[in-house]
Order: sequence, then structure tokens, then C-alpha cells
Amino acid sequence: MKSFLKHITIAALCLAPSIAYAQNASTMADARFHEGLAFVQAGQYEQARLAFAQAYAISKDPTTLWNLALAEMKTNHPVDAIRHFRQFKRDPKANAQDIPTCTSLIERMEAQTCHVIVKTAPGAEITVDGERWSEEAPTSDPIDVSEGVHTIRVQLGTRWASKDIEGVKGQEVTITLDVGEAPQEHHDHDVGPPTHDRTKMFPPPTGAMILGGVGLVGVGLGVGFGLASSSAGSDAQTLADKKVCANAASPDCASLQSKNDTAKQDGVISTIGYVGGGALVAGGIIWWLVAPRHEEVAVAPSVGRGSATLTLSGRF
Repeated sequence: MKSFLKHITIAALCLAPSIAYAQNASTMADARFHEGLAFVQAGQYEQARLAFAQAYAISKDPTTLWNLALAEMKTNHPVDAIRHFRQFKRDPKANAQDIPTCTSLIERMEAQTCHVIVKTAPGAEITVDGERWSEEAPTSDPIDVSEGVHTIRVQLGTRWASKDIEGVKGQEVTITLDVGEAPQEHHDHDVGPPTHDRTKMFPPPTGAMILGGVGLVGVGLGVGFGLASSSAGSDAQTLADKKVCANAASPDCASLQSKNDTAKQDGVISTIGYVGGGALVAGGIIWWLVAPRHEEVAVAPSVGRGSATLTLSGRF
């Protein structure tokens, strides 16, 4: 029982900061909203616009959005106003009684802005003057912009296209930006004739061939240095049999020591070549064997008048 109460207490302590944050955010949004109303009553519409913008950024409440759009219209921000009026009209929580007035105000703002219809692939991301649009293509409404030059850019995956347009008040512009089509999902009923996959052994992957080739070079070096080590060792043994180092200062004794050193050095290199090269060759063979390589073969019957054939097609 104590353990159960302990866990309940811990959970309550963990949830407390989240609840407190939500309450603080709601309180802050209400405070900014009422500040905005006070500014409106005082005729200070610019301050009201800023207060409503701060409140809506927290609450996302449609009533706050409605007041924000009205303040933007009063302070000569027609592009922001029409965008927010359109957004209010799409909000399912918006007051239905305000929709007719909203529609009328949108028509009024349309005379002060330019409206861009972007035709592109569904799902493409749209940016206007470097700022990402709130919707992907196709958009619910035209993209409203001010007078002047604007850059519209769309992107779908790695493909993109852009175009500059000249905004004119009251004008509607339609542009087409081709970035291809989004990949389509394939379902069983969309698939053509049955295919049969089977693994092929040829051609081997290029990486496996390179790895094996380097390994063979290593083995070849091992063989070469092995022979050189054996030859130097044989020469050293011949000199040792003659007891040339009875006089340590003699040239033959120095040659014996040199032959021994060469034999040891070549032997080490030979071992490295054998071991390293062999490992690389083995790795190349394994890579070759396990790398996926498929061929698809489709066999489809074709029945014609007085004849029947089988069509063989595939991708290798």
C-alpha cells in the first residue's frame, strides 16, 4: 500500500509542472486578449494588434484570431488580415454567425491584395519569399501577397522549382511549377502479372571485385617477399657455414648480418601480405555471395483469335 501511494505521489509531482504550465499559458493568453480589447476601446489599434497576435500564438482560439484580423485591417495590414480572415473561415470552432461578415471582409481585402494560385504536385511544400506556407499543395485558398515582386518556391522530395511573380492589387495570378508527382502507393489490385524473384550469382558487385582484387595484390606481395626472404636466408646460411664471423670486422661477416636482417624484414612483409591479402580475398568472396541481386520475370498469357501465346518480360 505504501508503495502504491508512493507511485501516486511521484506521478502527481511529475504532472504538476505540466498542469501549471498549461494554466500559466492560458492565463497569459487571456491577459493578452483582454489587453487587446482595452487597446481597441482606447482606439490604439496597433497595440491591440500586437496583443491579439501574442494571445493567438498561445491559445489558437478562433475568437482571438477574429479580433486579430480586424485589428490588422484597421492598421492597414491587408495581407495579414485577409490570410487570417480566411483562416478563421476554415476553423471548425469559429462562430457561425461571424462567417457571413468574414466572407464580406475577405471580398473587401481582395481588392487590396494579389492572389496567387499555385498549380503543382499534391503534397509539395510551398514557400513565399522564403517563408513556409501553412499548407502543402493544393492550398485551400489562393496565396495572398502584397504589391511588388514575390518568389514562390515549391519542393517535393529533392525536386524543386521557383518563380517570381509581380503582385498587383486585385489581380489573381495562376502559376504552374513542375516538380513531378509524389510516389504512388502500390496495392495488390494494381499489380500486373505475377513475378518470380530469384537470386543471380552474376555479375558480382563492383565493391566485391575491388576488394578481392586488392586482396590478390596483397597475396602476390606476400609471395614475392616470401621468395626474397627465403633467398636472403639461404645466402646467410651459406655465409654462416663458412664461419665468416670468426673475424667480426670482416666484410663477409657484415654481409651475413645484412642478409639476416633482410631475410627477417622480408619475412615480416610476406606474412602481412599473406594474412591481409587472404582476409581481403575472403571478404570479397563473402560479399559476392551474400549481396542481393535479383531478376524479375513476368509470364503473362496472351490469347488472340485462333492463337494463344505466352509473353515473357523482365528486369535484370
